[in-house]
Amino acid sequence: MSTQQQQQHPRQEVTSAAEDSGITVTTSGSSSRGPLCHCLPGFGWTGRIFWKGYHHTLDEADVYDVLPQDSTVKLSNNLGREWEKELYSWKTGGCPSLMWALWRCYRPQIIAFSLLVFLEECLRVVQAVLMGFFIRLFETPSDLSPSPSGSLVVPDVYLFAAFICIIFLIGIFIDHNFFHHGYRMRVAATSLIYRKVMRLTTSSLSGRQMEEIMNLVTREMDIFPMVVLPATYIVIGPLQLIVVSYLLWDWLDLGAVAMAGVAVLLLLFPLQVFMAKLSHVLRHKGEVLSGQRLRILQLLFSGIEELKMTCWEAMCEKIVKVAREQELKQQQRLSSLQSFNSALTLTAGKLVMFVTFMLALAAGVTVTSSQVFTAMMLFETLRVSLSILLPSGLLYVRDMLATVSRVQKILLLDEKSSVSFRVGYQQLQENMAVRFVSYYASTDKGMEAPMVLVNVDLDVEKNKMYAVVGPPGGGKSCLLLAIIGELERQKGQLFHHGRIGFVPSLPWLCPGSIRDNIVFGAEFSQSRYNQVLYACSLTQVLDAYPQGDLTVVGERGLLLDISTQAKITLARAVYQNCDIYLIDDIFSGMDPKSAMHIFKRCITGLLRSKTRLVVTDNTHHARVADYVILMSQSRVHSSGTYKELQDNGLDVTTFLNSRTYKNVDISRLSDLTSPLIQDLAGGSVILTGTPPATPLGVKDSPSGSYEMFHHDIKDSGDPLISNDSDTSFNSTTSSSSGCYNTYFILGGGLIGIVIFILLCVLQQGGFILCEWWLAYWSEHYQNVNQSSTDTLFGPARDRLDERLYIYLALVVFSVLLGFLQAAFFFFIASRASAVLHNIALHSLLQTPLSFFRINTPGAVLSRFVRDVGIVDTLPPIFLDCLQSFSLLLATVVVIGAVNYWLFIIIVPLSIAFLVARHRFHESTQDVERIELSSKSAVGAHIMSSLDGVTTLRAFGVEQRFLHTFDVHQDRSTAACYLHLAADRWFGMRVDLIGFALVLGTTLGSVLMVQYQGMYLPASLVGLALYYAINLLNVQQPALRKSAAVHFKMGSVEHLMQCYQLCPELDMSNEAESRPPSTWPQYGIITFEGVSATGASKGPNTMRNVWCCIRAHEKMGIMFKSAAEQRLFLSMLQRMADYSGFIRIDGIEIQNINLQKLREKIFVISQDPRLFVGTVRHNLDPVSRFTDAQIWRALEEVHLTNLVQSLPEKLYTDLSTVAEGLSTGRRQLFRLARALLVHPKILVYEEPLSSLDIMCNTIIQVLLKTRFEHTTLLHFAHLPDTVIDSDRVMVVSDGKLHEVDAPHLLLQNKSSKFHRLVEELTLTEISRLRHVAKEKYENKPYIAPHINPEDFENSLPPRGDLRGPGDLQGLPTFHSARLVGVLNQLPTNKFSTNRL
Repeated sequence: MSTQQQQQHPRQEVTSAAEDSGITVTTSGSSSRGPLCHCLPGFGWTGRIFWKGYHHTLDEADVYDVLPQDSTVKLSNNLGREWEKELYSWKTGGCPSLMWALWRCYRPQIIAFSLLVFLEECLRVVQAVLMGFFIRLFETPSDLSPSPSGSLVVPDVYLFAAFICIIFLIGIFIDHNFFHHGYRMRVAATSLIYRKVMRLTTSSLSGRQMEEIMNLVTREMDIFPMVVLPATYIVIGPLQLIVVSYLLWDWLDLGAVAMAGVAVLLLLFPLQVFMAKLSHVLRHKGEVLSGQRLRILQLLFSGIEELKMTCWEAMCEKIVKVAREQELKQQQRLSSLQSFNSALTLTAGKLVMFVTFMLALAAGVTVTSSQVFTAMMLFETLRVSLSILLPSGLLYVRDMLATVSRVQKILLLDEKSSVSFRVGYQQLQENMAVRFVSYYASTDKGMEAPMVLVNVDLDVEKNKMYAVVGPPGGGKSCLLLAIIGELERQKGQLFHHGRIGFVPSLPWLCPGSIRDNIVFGAEFSQSRYNQVLYACSLTQVLDAYPQGDLTVVGERGLLLDISTQAKITLARAVYQNCDIYLIDDIFSGMDPKSAMHIFKRCITGLLRSKTRLVVTDNTHHARVADYVILMSQSRVHSSGTYKELQDNGLDVTTFLNSRTYKNVDISRLSDLTSPLIQDLAGGSVILTGTPPATPLGVKDSPSGSYEMFHHDIKDSGDPLISNDSDTSFNSTTSSSSGCYNTYFILGGGLIGIVIFILLCVLQQGGFILCEWWLAYWSEHYQNVNQSSTDTLFGPARDRLDERLYIYLALVVFSVLLGFLQAAFFFFIASRASAVLHNIALHSLLQTPLSFFRINTPGAVLSRFVRDVGIVDTLPPIFLDCLQSFSLLLATVVVIGAVNYWLFIIIVPLSIAFLVARHRFHESTQDVERIELSSKSAVGAHIMSSLDGVTTLRAFGVEQRFLHTFDVHQDRSTAACYLHLAADRWFGMRVDLIGFALVLGTTLGSVLMVQYQGMYLPASLVGLALYYAINLLNVQQPALRKSAAVHFKMGSVEHLMQCYQLCPELDMSNEAESRPPSTWPQYGIITFEGVSATGASKGPNTMRNVWCCIRAHEKMGIMFKSAAEQRLFLSMLQRMADYSGFIRIDGIEIQNINLQKLREKIFVISQDPRLFVGTVRHNLDPVSRFTDAQIWRALEEVHLTNLVQSLPEKLYTDLSTVAEGLSTGRRQLFRLARALLVHPKILVYEEPLSSLDIMCNTIIQVLLKTRFEHTTLLHFAHLPDTVIDSDRVMVVSDGKLHEVDAPHLLLQNKSSKFHRLVEELTLTEISRLRHVAKEKYENKPYIAPHINPEDFENSLPPRGDLRGPGDLQGLPTFHSARLVGVLNQLPTNKFSTNRL
């Protein structure tokens, strides 16, 4: 019996497909054209598609739409109707059951499918019986002499041959006609969940509940297609056991010895169940470890810029490798189990036949060739049903019941009240927009739920601005949620009139372009759109992106900072032109400059004729607002104007910060707004504008956005390359033969490849010898039993002793080789996976930062993690594929050896099979890519909807998103059915090749004996026919698994492409320029004619910058845009190319070792996120300091209490804690490390969001007091934090506009710094002027003593030099600032000739 026959049966592919490829290919088998169409040999539409796919690239336009009966709407309505019946019975005292609803909905299809499978199994048994009759006609009666010519019974032999071929052909048609109700169940259940999510209460959408929903719809729903086939064998298996046992006992006349083989199969049943459960446990543990590694990688790639600045590549790579080693150890345990299971499945048939016929020999039972091979066919059929499909069915049914239970639990969650407010119950006054009347609300239903709003009585007038203030947790956000109906009313009334625009505190963007997020389904008007962009401070932000407002954002798009997301979220609400705007504290996530602009131009400008409720903690907002609502302890404590509250003794400023802007007179707002904005505010804009022309190469359509959104899956083109001008992360969907060689070489080397090939040859040869020896033995065993009826202890033992030991040796040899081959292959695969991961990780971490700016870190992480995961799951299906093709080769050899005339048809059929395989691979690559892409789109849409369900319901766009979900799901269904059609279309043609071989084997055997008079033993006829018939069980799995392996090997090629990435080059020559160990000693930074261009268009350039930052100077730098700030810092750390010279202490940084340069420039980024390892490891990566020194640094930054509260204090994994820390506290951790290392150059970036008062105070005080001997570059957004710096530098539009002391700049009314200060309130202006004057007069900059000898060993600069006194070419303000500094340097250390 052959090995892979036991394993490759098409009924088994549910298991392997679920575990290995994630694509089920046998549980259902039709496309949207109906199930019967694929059975027709001339079925043309599928052939035309794949003919096109072979010659051209397929895309979504080539996928047929689903039929109406398979549409998401139809399926969800059918199941929803049955579920409503269950809910009705529940309300009347019954118990709801989603399982019963599924049964009623799909009962006819389940019954029809089960009958079809039962018929197929009956035909398998009948085919085995017919084969026995056919072989019996070739048996000689009592001797070993050849049969005379024409001795075959002519009518019978032809009839049996015809029946065998007809049943084989019928089996082909039945096998390719499986229904697809499993996929319909998956679609219907997923749709019900999504529709339920849109109605859930806010409390039901907790983080854990959302995670469970995502896990259900993206992973666990696949159990429905997988369970369909194995579940039928829970009924069919026992029936088949009874029938086959009867045939073995009575019809084959084997008696009780046949039950020994059945007993062995029954023993395999609990063993398979146990191994499946153990595999599930091991896989779960592996997923936990994989998740830990994924979190580390996510931290690394999200903080890649910070990683480059700190030169932590080697350290982080080591941390990831340690996590990977732990994961691989767990995978090795799983691989050991999988190799044992594979070998057991491979050799189980040998053990069954050995036990059966050894007992037959011992019992003296007469055994003929027909009995042997008929028993082999029956045992094979029974083995697949009892040992594989029945255990799989039980496990899958258990998993399905658990999944259905979880789905039912979600469907029974509380829903949001359909009417949370009633307009008309009490008519609102004409000037009122919102009214609360003794209103009580909670997040959950039921009076026992905690109240989040208590006895609220409030009237909100139309066209007025209300500032909602109060302490944290006072109920401010709940007040807004109550208005949009997200809270459960317990008592009282709530009325409002008009459309609502809701802006949540946590911004939410749906997958798509920025324009799609702003327009949000409304009619597009270019003029209105431009006004909204300007008012929401998005104009300059969009100019910095290469594709402008068509830039794709979301899960797979560009990762935007929190400030930009908040602006887009606000712009979405503003563009809708609503009547009431609820704005929940969005300014805390923005930089002060943007917040000031938005408040003036949008809140009090563009929206001045609207009703606005603004949750804020800003004093200026409260003063400008028409009314202030003070909330505390879930109650409205007081409301009125700011002055009224102050007169009543309520100190509102207790809950507000002191950062204010210049007072805004509402009556003068017309002077601040353009005519277009005035028209929009007055509501007179006509929405007739046309959208701007779409840039070349970008489709202005949903499909265009869809393709951009899934660039990591759908991109096709050149392999991953990296050079100076193009650094891309393109994906390829096909794998070349070279990646197979690379995979095996990485895993085992040339010696390993040779050993594995030898094992494969020996293993398959051993299996053939086992079956051939059994055939040879049965031919002689028949005559021995006829002449002697003695038992094992009689003459039979003497005559068959030698053959017995030979057969025993062959079986043992085959079993051992099976285990050894599986174990060795999993060893090779494990090594290859580990090496590929390490190569890709090292290459990605060594790439320049420009690579991650072209390819977003999210896309790189997604591709890397997905490819590594695919490679990790590759070994089982790869081994199955190799074993399948080994069996195909063995089949060809055995059939040809039995009847050499059959080579006439074997050769062309083999060529046809190889051609079909090639066509199948080439044609299905695009189909699998489209299927994965469409499935990913469904998951992304559900995830996005879960995150923004509150916003969706506030804007009333649930139906639009439901329709979008239905479209995505229908695309996924159509792609899935097309993939199934591909399997069936090619599978049928391949099986017809097998049918031709069966026909040739049967007729060839008859013709050899009947017409050529050749002797053909019955044992060889049975052996050849057994192999030929089992082609039905081998060809399709071989074809499908080879296609799956070919598709997965694309991930191997992707990981190898990472090796081709160009690393960050270090062009320094330390042999010529070796700076002293104390470098930099002073921290003098000079820019000499520096120009650079960033990676994107817009204000991302620096042009001809000349400046000198003096030793130990505290320099405040203000940039017009974040892109300029990022480029300036990138140039300083050589992360961006530039022209000109940048020197530190007279040495050009191009001549400094890259790692040393970045180690000497300490950067506290605006949003630190790179926290890997323990607290101590983050503060002291190289273990230079003692614990006492680290505790002292933590004490200075006031983090001692926080660290002491951690479970393991300094040795707690900080990555598990950092996510819950504020931006200020994360910056304090970086500041603590700066206090330890005392760098000579320190760069501090103010965060985009406002820091809490305590953290901001600690940071500012320490920067001013603890770094006296450090050159400090303070990147600021507003002038108040750098007003006491030694000098201030203003960079705008790529130019350095001014550098001088703050006091002197404030005297110059034309300076940009002066204009920035003038934007503040009069009180704030007066304070800042006083601080600047105090600094200038009492604490001026004093240059430290500089020893010229410290520069003697410096490398002379490139280019011609001029003396420091020759400054005619420099701008005046540059000369005034540089003269004093240049005198501290040798004359040849600063060039001024490059302008």
